[in-house]
Amino acid sequence: MENILEIADFKLNIGDFSIDIPHFGVKTGETMAIIGPNGAGKTTLMHTLALLKKPNSGTIFYKGTAVSGNLVEARRKIALVSSEPCLLNMSVYNNVAAGLKIRNLPSNEIDSRVNRWMRHFSINGLSGKSARQLSAGEAHKTALARALALQPEVLFLDEPFSSLDPSAKENITANLQNVLSVTGKRTIIITTHNLNEVVMLADRITFMDKGRVIQTGTVEEVFGTPANETVARFTGMETLLHGTVRRSEGGTAGIDVLGKVISASTDAKAGENVLVAIRPENVFITDVEEGAKTSVLNHYSCVIRDIVQLGNFYKLSLDCGFPLSCFITKQSIDSLGIQKGKAMYASFKATSVKVIKRPG
Repeated sequence: MENILEIADFKLNIGDFSIDIPHFGVKTGETMAIIGPNGAGKTTLMHTLALLKKPNSGTIFYKGTAVSGNLVEARRKIALVSSEPCLLNMSVYNNVAAGLKIRNLPSNEIDSRVNRWMRHFSINGLSGKSARQLSAGEAHKTALARALALQPEVLFLDEPFSSLDPSAKENITANLQNVLSVTGKRTIIITTHNLNEVVMLADRITFMDKGRVIQTGTVEEVFGTPANETVARFTGMETLLHGTVRRSEGGTAGIDVLGKVISASTDAKAGENVLVAIRPENVFITDVEEGAKTSVLNHYSCVIRDIVQLGNFYKLSLDCGFPLSCFITKQSIDSLGIQKGKAMYASFKATSVKVIKRPG
């Protein structure tokens, strides 16, 4: 699949901050999520791709052709939705129709597109309602309908739902996911801190930090095999431990972490210093020692140090001789009699341990 958007030798300086990206591309029809910590340069990269910022050096390619000179025609092929809907003081219908009227489309074409996209986002019943009377969720749906009514070849979503409460955010993300599945794939570039949005919408992820692209890959690749500690921490690896490989044989290594040995599926060699990353959802806890009864290689006695409720589940902080986090349901909390200070047993598979090599 060819890139619809591409940048080469991109450099942009903003005060003391600089973005330096040798190459970056977005494939036709894919949803690319750009993620990373605050101040990484995500929005600046997006605004450059959307032709709203000009780099100090480098070239932007659209469908293989360098973009230069008059940008009006190129900009007509894209649309952007930001964290604030930025609606006009008029009805929902007229907001969705605004861009189409500016482009002087025939009235019957405008009416057809507006009604189509209002139906897709279930706001057709609000057609005559003033934008000032809309809820936050309704306003964001109106902004999305307005953008998609333009039939852009590339849709940019810059932290589009960050101002919504969790329930509204989940609802509109699911709505957008459904709309995209019904109306067909289109190229979307989204910046977000919300990993649920990434999982639900993205085909690929680009992780940025300090103005640099650290890693690009599918959701499974970036979440499952993070390039460094920053990526691992951002993508939900709760347990991050520094260790040294003591033995390595047949694709499995024994890694010394604070005097304990953690088995991991890795090609790391004996003597290498590594970072061990473990997701809390991959850790199992029980009040019975089952090490000899299963094929799981990692078993440890532990003590519960802390219990934190996170919505419908709980996060346990365990002391196994090294710190370890796990997620557990309320039902398991009750059935196992979980409480601080209780002695338990924790286990996780060698294949669920992600090993990141580090220098020194």
